[in-house]
Amino acid sequence: MALQYFTLIHIAISIAGIASGFGLFGGLIAGRLFPGWAVVFLAATIATSVTGFFFPFHGVTPGIVVGVVSLLTLGVACYALYVRRLNGVWRRAFVITAVMSLYLNVWIDRRSPVSRRSTTAELTVASGGIKTPNQALQQPAGACSFFVACSSLGSRRC
Repeated sequence: MALQYFTLIHIAISIAGIASGFGLFGGLIAGRLFPGWAVVFLAATIATSVTGFFFPFHGVTPGIVVGVVSLLTLGVACYALYVRRLNGVWRRAFVITAVMSLYLNVWIDRRSPVSRRSTTAELTVASGGIKTPNQALQQPAGACSFFVACSSLGSRRC
């Protein structure tokens, strides 16, 4: 029972990170930085990555690898925003790492239930209605082109 509640909390934090990430992403597209969206996105996405490590697993899974990469990119984004204040090259570094972190959060959200051997009910909830592991492993339509389009924002000014 406790794992089910933890899973729901993890999913809720992840959804908050994704939603606030799209708010931040919208600002970046418009060439503006919304500090409120940025702090919620960074905090929720870091919390999502950290809580993902507390699920029972055996060995290194794709979710763990993506979690580590996500935390590294979030570290660069936090450093660029709060220490370097987006000066110079750090503006581009923030945009690229923030968008990459959003992409990884959305991407792993669709795959992590399979990697931690969830029940069918958890798989259905966490993967947005996908019911079989084979369907969950399929790449979402347009995910690659979404990442390429998002990473090109690094040249825009916040």
